[in-house]
Amino acid sequence: TMNNDLIAIIVEGQTELAIMTLLLKRHALKFDEDDLLNNEIITVRKGSNFAKRYLNKAFGSRKITVIRILDSKNEKFRLPPAYCKKISEVQDLHTRPEIEILDIIYHNEYQKYTNNFKSKLKPSEYVKQYYSDLKKVKSYEDNYDFWSQHFDELINAIKQYKRYHPDEDCIADILK
Repeated sequence: TMNNDLIAIIVEGQTELAIMTLLLKRHALKFDEDDLLNNEIITVRKGSNFAKRYLNKAFGSRKITVIRILDSKNEKFRLPPAYCKKISEVQDLHTRPEIEILDIIYHNEYQKYTNNFKSKLKPSEYVKQYYSDLKKVKSYEDNYDFWSQHFDELINAIKQYKRYHPDEDCIADILK
């Protein structure tokens, strides 16, 4: 792992949860399930709630790297000061404007979407309107099932997103 830290992956929604779960299960990340805080992906997004729920115990000499999987750059993560010494770093990995942009990249329509639709439709709305891959765009099961059948394409879409946003921290940065 990253310097023996425990890893806390915090996700925004069910789609992120499905994708991160799948990446872990397929051993596609730089760390494994054993490295995770509480051996789980965390859905508590507020810093204070996260601290109360997950940091109220001793971790010996290990510190925690927090990795947040987010849409936007606006969401701040504030930890109560008493807990800060337990955290070695907080990494924000973005998939803007929404995680569903990966579906659009998978369909080779990133440019088309960005040039013609971005101002009118969020990626999730675009995916709902134009593709029939997912019955429910925001559903954990539908995303997990779809991407587990298209796993290599998921990895490619994540890497392609990074090529479109080379200066941004994103999921590609934690792939093996």
